[in-house]
Order: sequence, then structure tokens, then C-alpha cells
Amino acid sequence: MLGVWTLLATICLASGCTHPKTPAEKTTTNASTDGAPADDTPSSDSSSDTSSETGDSPEATEGCTAWGTPEVVGEVSDSGLDEISGVVASRRQSGVLWVHEDSGAGPFITALSASGETLATVHLVGASSIDWEDIALAPCEGGDCLWIGDFGDNDEDRDDTVLLRVPEPLLTHGGGALEATPEVFPFGYPEGPQNAEALVVNAEGVPYVLTKRTDASTRVYRVATDGSGEATHVATVSTGPTDGLSTSTTAADLWPNGSRLVVRGYLYSFELELGAEGMDGAADAPHTQVQTGVELQGEAIAYDAISNVIWHVGEGSRPPIWRIPCAD
Repeated sequence: MLGVWTLLATICLASGCTHPKTPAEKTTTNASTDGAPADDTPSSDSSSDTSSETGDSPEATEGCTAWGTPEVVGEVSDSGLDEISGVVASRRQSGVLWVHEDSGAGPFITALSASGETLATVHLVGASSIDWEDIALAPCEGGDCLWIGDFGDNDEDRDDTVLLRVPEPLLTHGGGALEATPEVFPFGYPEGPQNAEALVVNAEGVPYVLTKRTDASTRVYRVATDGSGEATHVATVSTGPTDGLSTSTTAADLWPNGSRLVVRGYLYSFELELGAEGMDGAADAPHTQVQTGVELQGEAIAYDAISNVIWHVGEGSRPPIWRIPCAD
């Protein structure tokens, strides 16, 4: 294990990663600027409403034009969540991070506090969970919806890739387990099966899938939700300076107004400043590297439009929760 960390540290000198802080250096988890304080953190029970009808969302910030140095602010408390492959920050419930695991973990999403405590678990009844790879958040009727991408395909031979959508549950009571029945959107790629690990959804509810490749690029597909199952290739984006797994796309997130896109790679992450075309114009968007913390397998990243930070978390037992602050 030490050899792996040494190798990653060497590579990250050039690729913009940073080491985790020691426990004594970790930021406290009660900082009000990073989400709800510990005694105000939303929670849930089995009687919680699984709709999103809570009125207006907290006011989002305008975004950040420069990001700072990543810092560890928590640790996932549930040792069973050891293959986290997607994270998204709630826009209506400050301090809530929704996560899910990789293949084989079952159709469950989990709400965590920024410090890593489990707030609730939601069972997506009847949903497939062959290889969940990313989670996204976007407005929908009555509030916000969570989208999950069951489209991981390392062998590039799947003909059953789908997107799942459920209203974001409200965490208003004591902890417990929830259930929700998702809408299902099957889709396929015009060129045939492809591996993918990143999903974003714009403010109009249009989903985009970013494929995982080893040629320093990602293909961006707009997925139709009209029942046609069509995915349209709209852009090909450079993902870094070198080929290989280090620049493979493992996660992404979109700023609520669609102006910025953050893309996670194992050892190289970046942000695109999108124009009027949004995701369809991603190929021509200005590209800025984003420094991330060192993770053995980093496959989850998310903007937090309430706190104006970026969150990321990796796989492994009790992985650290990283926060990247705005440096403006």
C-alpha cells in the first residue's frame, strides 16, 4: 500500500493532486461555511417525505473562478460504503451529500453529512444496479430530482444501460431507511456500447453522459428522455496532457446554471467554462486544471452551489471527504 501512495504522490507533483492532511490538521466538521453545523444537520426516518416540495431552494452563489487547495473535512463513517462511485450536493438541504456505490452494492443511495455521518439510506425499488457509476441533481416538477447512471461497461458489451430518476427525499426527521420508485430511461450509443462513469443533468432536465477512455479524451452524449432511447454525440473533450488511466473521466458535475463543468480523473481533474451552447459546446470551452486530493481510486466529485465549494470522495474503507474551497 505504501508503494502505491508513493507512486501517486510522485505523479501528483505534476498533475495537481495534494496529500490528505493529518488528523490533527483536519478542519473541524462544524464549520458553518461548509454546510449545516453538526447539531443542525438534516436527518431522515422511514416516514420522511420522498418528494421535493419544500419551496424555494437556498440561494446559490455565483460560482468560483479559481479553486483553492483541497482539505480533508470528514471521513465516511460507514465502513460498508467502500466503493463510492458518485456524489452530489443537495441544493435544498445544506450540508447533505448524496452518494452511491459501484457495481454489486444494490440499488441504494445514501445521504451523508459533510463530516461523513450517514443521515439516511434510500432503496430504489425495482431498479437495476448492474454498474452504477455517477449521480446528478437537477430541477424537476415540485423540486429537485436525483439521477443515477447505470452505465458502467468495462467490457463495452452492455445493451441495457439506463438512467434512473427519483425526487430528492426530504431529510426532516430521525435516521432510517426510505424507499422510492424511480423512473427508468433506457438508452444506447449510436456507435455501439461504450464505458462511462460520468453523468450531468442541466437545468432543463436534459442528461449528458461522459465516456471513460484512455486516449486523453471523453465523448459527451446528450440522452433523450422521450422514450426513444437515443444518445447523441455532441462533443469530444480533451481530458489532460497524457494518454492512459490517469486522465480517464471518472465523474463530473454541472453548476446549477450550466455555466461550468467540473470533470474528475484519477490524477487529473479540470473545469470547463461553458458558453451559451452549454454542454453541446463543451469541446470549445476554456479548460482550467483543478487540484484534487490524492485518492487511490477517485470516482466522485460534485459542486456545492450553496457553500461555493467542490466535494470529492474516493473508494476504500472509511475514505476521507475532501473539500476544495473557492479561492476568489
